[in-house]
Amino acid sequence: MFLPMLCRQTLFQTLLFCLAVCLAQSAAGQTGGPGRAGDWTRGSGQGYTEYQTKNGRSYISIGCDIGATLDNSGTGISLEIDGKLLPPNSTVTFDVDGQRITVPSGPSGGVRTRECEECAHKFYELWPLLRQGRRLQVTSSDGRQVDFSLRGTSQLLPEPPCKTSFQMSKTNSSSDQSELPLTNPQNANDGDGTKTAENASPADNAVSASAKARGFVDQFVAQANMPPVAPTDVEVELIDLNDDGSEEAFVIITSLYFCGSGGCSAFILDLSKPEARSIGEFLAVGFSALPETTGGWRDVQMNNQARLVYEGGKYMVARSKAEPRPDNASNNSWKVYGQASEGMLGARATASDGATTLDIGCNRQLGPTLAGSIHGYSGNGLTRVDDAAETLVFEFVNSKGKHDRFEGRVNYFAPDEAWAIRDYPARMLEPFARGTGLTLRNGSGLVIAEFGLKGSARVTSAMRKACGI
Repeated sequence: MFLPMLCRQTLFQTLLFCLAVCLAQSAAGQTGGPGRAGDWTRGSGQGYTEYQTKNGRSYISIGCDIGATLDNSGTGISLEIDGKLLPPNSTVTFDVDGQRITVPSGPSGGVRTRECEECAHKFYELWPLLRQGRRLQVTSSDGRQVDFSLRGTSQLLPEPPCKTSFQMSKTNSSSDQSELPLTNPQNANDGDGTKTAENASPADNAVSASAKARGFVDQFVAQANMPPVAPTDVEVELIDLNDDGSEEAFVIITSLYFCGSGGCSAFILDLSKPEARSIGEFLAVGFSALPETTGGWRDVQMNNQARLVYEGGKYMVARSKAEPRPDNASNNSWKVYGQASEGMLGARATASDGATTLDIGCNRQLGPTLAGSIHGYSGNGLTRVDDAAETLVFEFVNSKGKHDRFEGRVNYFAPDEAWAIRDYPARMLEPFARGTGLTLRNGSGLVIAEFGLKGSARVTSAMRKACGI
């Protein structure tokens, strides 16, 4: 269950209160009012995108494996009727407006496509019915039934079904999603039926390189579970950045789904291998190569402002010599809020920029993990695509100059223009308590925000006592 997205309406205002509401509704079967029982929500985290709805004490959750496993075998459907799981290793019947599909159930009573080809094909059959239908009735093998509204699923569920570890048959496929060729099909043969890099023309190589870049974009979009983007919405510029004779690519996805106030999803790609590999991910509107080099690779200017340099196998924003030290980041102390008596507590601070705020919280019922949110950030270091996940690094420094780093994931929530943080380890509280500064960085090393840690020891003590961590 991806709690931050289930609590879309209130998470970023009162994080821990929202977690309490979610848990209370899950336990008591409340739906938040008679008009909300049929609403479907979408959330992403830990390699999954989840689509779910509930009716009283019953719920259905469709989990789409978009990276949790290498073969998409985690895709499946979880179910409860009247607060209880369905009978394991039996069957479950889905009736969409009179069209019935019966699927074998797994050990937890839901539908598991892993190692079950019949389950996968039934899943593919069910998907378009869920998108087009009005009412879903689920019947368990022990006779229990529940109805779910399908209001809004035509917009929420993407047209291509979520992938499983089994291929979708042609009869179930709504569109041909075959991969783009890596070479120009009109020039694929060279006398003996083979075209190699040595005898390919420059035009052929350019087609191959562009196709690799486009293939990378298609895979990125599919993993984000977003609608396919048109070729006209992908800008590709080929350029040799390290003088090795093989071109790299500047790629910007200009589709509305992948653009925000800070720019669009953008990449620098290494095309030297059979498949394109990202060596830099940013939010940008343009790239240009500079004559200066770092480590044998040309520096790159992004958005006519930031300088990108190649370090550690990737491009990242160059660190300024005048970059402020995190222990001087902010004099704002951390303020505690929440309900300690009920095992929920949070803390908030404002960054040195005076605008970005960070919430960190714990909940006893969620175990020894930390969650939170980022508000007010106006830079271009984090993606602004709804539900998109990316890397966020917490970097603590203490009075002796020791650095502790914790890497995790954040998800963007467009309605609030904020980022949800979850599943950071509770052991992060130790350097938080004894540190002097905290720097947030994205996966490329760009500084997102810097915070002082005044009052963090008091916050840590309160959280450990309230949440038992």
